[in-house]
Amino acid sequence: MQRTAVPIIVRPRACPTLPGSFEVKVTVRGEHTGGVLGSIEETLQPGALITPHTHANDVWVYVLSGTVGVLVVIPREVGDTVTPRP
Repeated sequence: MQRTAVPIIVRPRACPTLPGSFEVKVTVRGEHTGGVLGSIEETLQPGALITPHTHANDVWVYVLSGTVGVLVVIPREVGDTVTPRP
Protein backbone atom coordinates (compact mmCIF):
# COMPACT_ATOMS: atom_id res chain seq x y z
CA MET A 1 0.00 0.00 0.00
CA GLN A 2 1.48 3.34 -1.05
CA ARG A 3 1.09 6.29 1.32
CA THR A 4 0.46 9.82 0.13
CA ALA A 5 1.75 12.86 2.04
CA VAL A 6 -1.04 15.06 3.37
CA PRO A 7 -0.41 18.74 4.23
CA ILE A 8 -0.80 19.63 7.88
CA ILE A 9 -2.07 23.14 7.15
CA VAL A 10 -4.46 23.96 4.35
CA ARG A 11 -5.01 27.65 3.70
CA PRO A 12 -6.25 29.94 0.97
CA ARG A 13 -3.76 30.94 -1.72
CA ALA A 14 -4.20 34.65 -0.93
CA CYS A 15 -4.23 35.55 2.76
CA PRO A 16 -4.96 39.12 3.89
CA THR A 17 -2.03 40.70 5.77
CA LEU A 18 -2.71 42.82 8.86
CA PRO A 19 -0.82 46.09 9.46
CA GLY A 20 1.81 46.19 12.18
CA SER A 21 5.49 45.86 13.04
CA PHE A 22 5.64 42.17 11.99
CA GLU A 23 3.92 40.08 9.34
CA VAL A 24 0.51 38.66 10.28
CA LYS A 25 -1.50 36.73 7.67
CA VAL A 26 -5.11 35.72 8.33
CA THR A 27 -5.33 32.10 7.15
CA VAL A 28 -8.77 31.16 8.51
CA ARG A 29 -11.39 33.64 9.72
CA GLY A 30 -13.78 32.81 12.55
CA GLU A 31 -16.81 33.58 10.38
CA HIS A 32 -15.69 30.82 7.97
CA THR A 33 -15.90 28.21 10.76
CA GLY A 34 -19.04 29.37 12.56
CA GLY A 35 -16.85 31.05 15.19
CA VAL A 36 -15.24 27.75 16.19
CA LEU A 37 -11.71 28.46 14.95
CA GLY A 38 -9.60 31.25 13.52
CA SER A 39 -6.00 30.96 12.36
CA ILE A 40 -3.20 33.46 11.76
CA GLU A 41 0.37 33.01 10.61
CA GLU A 42 2.94 35.35 12.18
CA THR A 43 6.53 35.98 11.15
CA LEU A 44 8.56 37.55 13.97
CA GLN A 45 12.14 38.76 13.99
CA PRO A 46 14.44 37.31 16.71
CA GLY A 47 13.95 39.13 20.03
CA ALA A 48 10.62 40.66 18.97
CA LEU A 49 8.13 41.42 21.75
CA ILE A 50 4.36 41.49 21.35
CA THR A 51 2.33 44.14 23.17
CA PRO A 52 0.65 42.56 26.22
CA HIS A 53 -2.91 41.57 25.36
CA THR A 54 -5.66 39.12 26.26
CA HIS A 55 -7.68 36.52 24.39
CA ALA A 56 -11.32 35.61 24.96
CA ASN A 57 -10.67 32.08 23.69
CA ASP A 58 -8.02 29.36 23.61
CA VAL A 59 -4.80 30.07 21.72
CA TRP A 60 -2.63 27.41 20.11
CA VAL A 61 0.94 28.18 19.02
CA TYR A 62 2.69 26.02 16.42
CA VAL A 63 6.33 27.08 15.94
CA LEU A 64 7.81 26.24 12.53
CA SER A 65 11.36 27.40 13.30
CA GLY A 66 13.25 29.08 16.14
CA THR A 67 11.88 29.39 19.66
CA VAL A 68 9.07 31.40 21.22
CA GLY A 69 8.73 32.53 24.82
CA VAL A 70 5.27 33.09 26.27
CA LEU A 71 4.25 34.79 29.51
CA VAL A 72 0.86 33.59 30.74
CA VAL A 73 -0.84 35.47 33.54
CA ILE A 74 -4.22 34.66 35.02
CA PRO A 75 -5.69 37.84 36.56
CA ARG A 76 -6.87 37.54 40.14
CA GLU A 77 -9.83 39.84 39.60
CA VAL A 78 -11.63 41.38 36.66
CA GLY A 79 -9.76 44.54 35.70
CA ASP A 80 -6.31 43.36 36.84
CA THR A 81 -3.54 44.35 34.45
CA VAL A 82 -0.35 42.71 33.33
CA THR A 83 2.97 44.60 33.29
CA PRO A 84 5.71 43.09 31.12
CA ARG A 85 9.18 42.54 32.58
CA PRO A 86 11.93 44.87 31.24
